[in-house]
Amino acid sequence: VAISGTGIDTDNCYFWDSAQEIGQDHRKIVSYNPFADGVDLEWGHGTHTAATIAGKRSTDGLVESDGSADGVAPKARLAFLDIGNSQGQLKTPSDNVILDTGRSEGAKVHSASWGAHSINYYSSQAKNFDEYVFNNDDLLLVFAAGNDGGDDAISSVDVPANAKNVIAVGATNSFGRDLGRGQLGPAFLASFSSRGPTTDGRIKPDLLAPGSFVLSAGARPSIVGECDGKAIPSAGGKSDGLLSMQGTSMATPVVSGNAALIRQYFEEGWHVNGERNTNEGISPSAALVKATLVNGAQTSYVKGVDNGGGRVTEVAAYDSNIGFGVVSLVSSVSIKGKSDVQIKIWDREVIDDGDTLTYQVRMDRSNGCTFPDLSATLVWFERGASMGCTRCLINDLDLTITREGDANQTRYYPNGLDQADKVNNVERIVVEYVGDGEAISLHVRATNLDEASQKFSLVATGCFGGVGNELDTSNNVFVTDTSASSGSGTGVRSSSLGLSNGAIIAISVTMAALVCCVLAIVVVRKRSHAVGPNGDRRKEVSQDGDYDYHEEDGQYHEEGAAEGNDYHDQHQEEAGYDDQQYYDDEDYYGEEEGGYDDEEYAGGEEEFGEYDNGDYDHEEERAFP
Repeated sequence: VAISGTGIDTDNCYFWDSAQEIGQDHRKIVSYNPFADGVDLEWGHGTHTAATIAGKRSTDGLVESDGSADGVAPKARLAFLDIGNSQGQLKTPSDNVILDTGRSEGAKVHSASWGAHSINYYSSQAKNFDEYVFNNDDLLLVFAAGNDGGDDAISSVDVPANAKNVIAVGATNSFGRDLGRGQLGPAFLASFSSRGPTTDGRIKPDLLAPGSFVLSAGARPSIVGECDGKAIPSAGGKSDGLLSMQGTSMATPVVSGNAALIRQYFEEGWHVNGERNTNEGISPSAALVKATLVNGAQTSYVKGVDNGGGRVTEVAAYDSNIGFGVVSLVSSVSIKGKSDVQIKIWDREVIDDGDTLTYQVRMDRSNGCTFPDLSATLVWFERGASMGCTRCLINDLDLTITREGDANQTRYYPNGLDQADKVNNVERIVVEYVGDGEAISLHVRATNLDEASQKFSLVATGCFGGVGNELDTSNNVFVTDTSASSGSGTGVRSSSLGLSNGAIIAISVTMAALVCCVLAIVVVRKRSHAVGPNGDRRKEVSQDGDYDYHEEDGQYHEEGAAEGNDYHDQHQEEAGYDDQQYYDDEDYYGEEEGGYDDEEYAGGEEEFGEYDNGDYDHEEERAFP
């Protein structure tokens, strides 16, 4: 998995390899491009997000063990691009350098918890990212939607999360000890989570995942092997080598880790009959991975927006708050005895302008599957549109569904509409209560293409002859969340499917059989170690030069900090932060170890620096939501 961020504390116990240098033989980090400076800040953002994807504890850097902050895909490894320097400044290379991270060694997912602050039009960077993915159809880009959703602000999803061919991730509340004081439970959207639609009306965010709060690895650059301590930090706290933070930045790597698992699922052939069969494995397109995640996502899991003080904003499926809903692997993929559904897929299908392709599935509950509905999702990745487009869709495909023997000849349309969708390149239809033995026809029509043909991916889930789910999902924390009526989010408890001890699971199913080994590569950055005055091994951190953006050639150059690019010191006095800590907008926590106090749990609205990569004229970028 490729990831771009502030840096990784490479010898935190969730990444540490005491025997190998960073590279192909390192247990967690196969490459590290030190573009900004090659290190992370104290309690840094990048270490936290990276560990949420792929962290796995090793107290000696050799032998792995279960930790309190193991990642979603703990057997995955990382290729890292460092875009945050020690002065608290965002330093990004060209778009191609960002997206090429890990590609030479096969990275298929790129997780990016950063974006442009308050820039929601379709920019040249959004176009560049869409174009890159169109030409590299196996790469899935996962971006934080942003933290501008306060006061139910619409159209607040930031660039580049508003691009067409990416996944934009919003944040829900977490569960149990990962909830802050006064928060409602996991069935509520975090108030800060940015909202859609895009300026041309497309659905954003695409998906939701827990992001308020998330426990993960905490960067301690002066210490080697920092790890779980005697006490696990509560929401917003930090201690030893652990850190609890919140933001859409925290939700994004949850979805990225799930995407890595989905890729492995297809590569190992699980989709055929719910069991591993590498002879049936495929190399899925990114559109198929996105379609699979969207198809199984649950809008019913979200009961409203937690605006604090018991104030809740209503939400609905496909709206500007929750999009397609919360990631749920138990309803996305088929694993024998451990999921609700079976799955049918059609990948890299090609349709010509004006044609209609029809695919048929038949519901079969004869072997124990009891899921009542059928869900189908169509996704296609297309070329980038023009900057500032008011209709960014270029090739219009339309998904509809009909039912065999329906006397009324009802035609079902996507995304909660009663007609064809002419705006989105993601279309989902859920048909409720489909009868056993009933045939369902999925129709894909190329209504209006700018080109002769268009590739697409189609996913359908339901009961297709498989066994039922043997997991006990009766205590699903989203379904049983009564925090709004009880007035206490911290009182929600469940014995099953929670985010216990801060360890994020792939919402509703553990997928213990999957061992994700997604690899990727960039360039190694070495750091020396020394013994500190107290006898501790400490890092002697070397610094690369800073980079300034030069208007004349549209590039960053190694000279010094770009003026106005500071996203740390600029607001630390206002928010009450000290010089040793890095904070994001909404990614805040108190200084007190193991928790926060009333003064510091304030969540100041920080804005970060300016960004100019040839796409905008010194437009303000929120570095890491």
